[in-house]
Amino acid sequence: MKVKLKKIPEFLSHIIVENIPLFIVIGILNFFDLGDLRLFLYNVIMPLIIAYTSGSTVKKKYGGITAAIVIGGILSRYRVETLLEPVFIGALAGFAIKTYHSFLKKYKFQGFEMLLNNLGVALISLGLIIIINRVLPFYEGFQAIFYKNIISKFFKTGYLPLYSIIIEPAKVLFMNNFVNHGIFSVLGLSELNEKGKSIFFLLETNPGPGLGLLLAYFFRKKEKEKKKETLSNIFIQSIGGIHEVYFPYVLRNLRLILPLILGGMSSIFLFSIFDSGLMGIASPGSILLITVLAPAQNRLTLLLAVAVSASVTFFLSYIMIRQEDIAREKVESKESEDTISEIKVDFVQNKDYKNIYIVCDAGMGSSAMGATFLRRKLEKAGLTDINAGNCSIDNVKSENPDTIIVHRQLLERVKKEIKDTEIIIVDDFLDPKPYDLLIEKIKNQNTFTKPPSPEAKILDLSSIELGLKRVKKEEALVKIGEAMIQKGYVEPFYLDSILEREKISNTYLEHGIAIPHGTFEGKVHIKKTGMVIHQYPYGIDFGDGNTAYVLIGIAALEDEHIDIISKIADIVEDEKLAETLTTAIEVEEIYKILCLEDDRA
Repeated sequence: MKVKLKKIPEFLSHIIVENIPLFIVIGILNFFDLGDLRLFLYNVIMPLIIAYTSGSTVKKKYGGITAAIVIGGILSRYRVETLLEPVFIGALAGFAIKTYHSFLKKYKFQGFEMLLNNLGVALISLGLIIIINRVLPFYEGFQAIFYKNIISKFFKTGYLPLYSIIIEPAKVLFMNNFVNHGIFSVLGLSELNEKGKSIFFLLETNPGPGLGLLLAYFFRKKEKEKKKETLSNIFIQSIGGIHEVYFPYVLRNLRLILPLILGGMSSIFLFSIFDSGLMGIASPGSILLITVLAPAQNRLTLLLAVAVSASVTFFLSYIMIRQEDIAREKVESKESEDTISEIKVDFVQNKDYKNIYIVCDAGMGSSAMGATFLRRKLEKAGLTDINAGNCSIDNVKSENPDTIIVHRQLLERVKKEIKDTEIIIVDDFLDPKPYDLLIEKIKNQNTFTKPPSPEAKILDLSSIELGLKRVKKEEALVKIGEAMIQKGYVEPFYLDSILEREKISNTYLEHGIAIPHGTFEGKVHIKKTGMVIHQYPYGIDFGDGNTAYVLIGIAALEDEHIDIISKIADIVEDEKLAETLTTAIEVEEIYKILCLEDDRA
């Protein structure tokens, strides 16, 4: 069996991520006087659960129970010192039962499957307990040399701040869970039982550098929308602990790695001086959770170190952002547009979209935020029958998605796990454009596959009202929307869509004609195709110096709006026809101009 070394930290990361609530509980128990409960959880329950998770990861069926039996037999005479031991024992038990099942599958024993499965678990568990107990004296000797000397010298030196050179670049490449849970959490849990806290829990989870970077963007950028987006990301990153939200900022300008590294170094230096540490794994890396898991005597100095790292990163990032060339910003803007246009969505005619999954390294943080973001957009678009979830790369196969959304940096890893599935590549899980594009494609797909509606009258005489009194623009829009609802063309929600559309872009055309209609998302509230005509002889102020005398409310299913818009466009271009609409005193005059039955026949 060929084992890739890079898979080991990924495996460890998966085991820790699965059991983060346990580690947080162990940390919080330091605040309470509950006798030996914390020690029992740390010395017995934690090894059992870790071994079970490790075994079941290797072999889903029977791997976990075999691992739990084996680690139970070991704990009867040996106290686990590090997290690696139950992980290794669990993986060994899982591999052993997996090999045994492969043997049973090869040589079929019909009628004896259940007996052999249960007997195999018992015999393999007992065999591993005996073998490992025999090896333990040799392992304890090795452990004394390796952990007490090599590991302590390698990680517990004055050079600890230099690890920021590795940590910060690894984080923005979406290897944050790999670094934190695969390396530092393992070391931290080993140190936890000895000191009651560990600095290793702070090295990657410190929100200071990311907070400083986002603050620099917030104070530097002038655009209102960008400020609003950045402010939201500041809250998500610092309070929510989702660090992934600032990664795209760095990937667009790799020079910003330097401020992050120096900010990280400054905090680790202060953590070391003040002997700071956490009593459990802070995941996600939120300021609130870090404060809760810090010993009372360390909280003030720990928050000071976080503030210093944020300040260092902020100052240097602000200078770099300020020095960005205008031409470079234009190039980056074009690249961003090109990135969106390159989104890989292999749109297949008649494809049934039911299971969309956003995938990241650990299945938490950025993917969870993205899934929430997508669910809201799907609900708003009326696509409530589509499931939008999130998961880790390791679990994506088991979720059986028909569409995957993944960050560009993780694309190759996803391709190794799953094939023949639609993939959307994004550079930011919270960028709305890729989701909007996907929803538009799904809605177009649904429209394409929907059977054509029977012929219906688009305009009738009762839908035309002349000589209305002058009102404000918004009142006129509400009135025409209510008329469309009353005629049964649209649902009540479509009125909100009309008002929203007017905020986005003025629907005034030319020669006194405006065509109020809903947004693309509002199309789901259209029941059937139809038009409503309202004439205002004294005009409605539509802004920008434009006065509308005729409002043509449009509701159109499928591609029927193309015929309607085309007809209206012809009228607008003909100034005489447009004038007839604005001055007509009989509904028949307008009806003859706009009636489309002959065109549809």
